[in-house]
Amino acid sequence: MNSSSGSYLFLVWLFSLFYVLPSSAQKDSVTVNNLNERAWQLYRAISPDALDIAYHALQLARQIQYKAGIGNSLNRIGLIHRSKGAYKEALLYFEESKKTRLSIGDTLGAAGVQNNIGVLYRLKGDVKKAYENLLAAARIFEQKKAFKYLANAYENLGITFEGEEKWDKAMDNYELALEYHVKEKDSVAMASIYYNIAAIYFYKDNLKQAESYSQQALRLYRQTGLWEVDALSLLANIASSAKDYITAERYYKQGISIYQEESFS
Repeated sequence: MNSSSGSYLFLVWLFSLFYVLPSSAQKDSVTVNNLNERAWQLYRAISPDALDIAYHALQLARQIQYKAGIGNSLNRIGLIHRSKGAYKEALLYFEESKKTRLSIGDTLGAAGVQNNIGVLYRLKGDVKKAYENLLAAARIFEQKKAFKYLANAYENLGITFEGEEKWDKAMDNYELALEYHVKEKDSVAMASIYYNIAAIYFYKDNLKQAESYSQQALRLYRQTGLWEVDALSLLANIASSAKDYITAERYYKQGISIYQEESFS
């Protein structure tokens, strides 16, 4: 997100403080949801305004005792703290979010928070707790037939196994994640999985499969306009390992060109 769009969203938020907040609890709950959605968008855009908006949503949700909004806000705040490496603070907000969601019977939402907790423990290096939370979340997603969330849990399990260089287990989970991402037609998630599988094949020195999955990742990245440089870089490394230096140079040059265009756009 460029600075002008970030400023616009921040002004919209300021405007909402003085105009959007209506008096009825029903309308206030809509405002809480809108604020949480803004916080999520800004979080994804790595905006410093995300935390302030999430706290504002939490404050309003508590004022009107809107528990679904409270749980959502707490989860948003936890995600933002986790992205900053503030794991202790993030865990506190995640745990409170999970407790709040369970208090209103939202087991699916609580499982989503538990999935986030699993990722937090992976980032902290506590692999045992990462597995415990990710597997528990996956079981609930499967029971609820929430396949999009189930795919995310399998992907997180794959990343955790990959971090331990347990390639076969990582691959098994990535393939499960890919199966559900294909059903959901989630091109961005599919591309990420293809890339991760390609990287594993590269580490295992299976260059043919690595190249095949990298090409699939590149095709989807080009369609979505995301992370094309990553796929090109991996393809260059694969070609270099195969001693195809002409192809490796071509991929490197493509990646550098795209990187320079994005840096100066």
